[in-house]
Amino acid sequence: MQIDSMTIELLAELRDQVNARLSQRGADRQRGLSSQAERLGALIASQCLLDRLLRSRKGENTGSGRGSKPAWVNQHLALGGTLAELEVRP
Repeated sequence: MQIDSMTIELLAELRDQVNARLSQRGADRQRGLSSQAERLGALIASQCLLDRLLRSRKGENTGSGRGSKPAWVNQHLALGGTLAELEVRP
């Protein structure tokens, strides 16, 4: 394509086509990035929730580390155990 030999009308039409294509590609990229951000946000949220739910564990018992201690934690402590032994480490 020889731009130097094109008329002003053809150049204007080409500019409009390029602008339309750039807008379309930008919108497509934005949708793709939004989708990726949503998936990443959901992954982070689920990991944070999992971290909160599994703050401590002994066998099948789990605790969030918030509120009063579950009975199984109190039993563990009464038998000489420590809270550090119950922590879930990543």
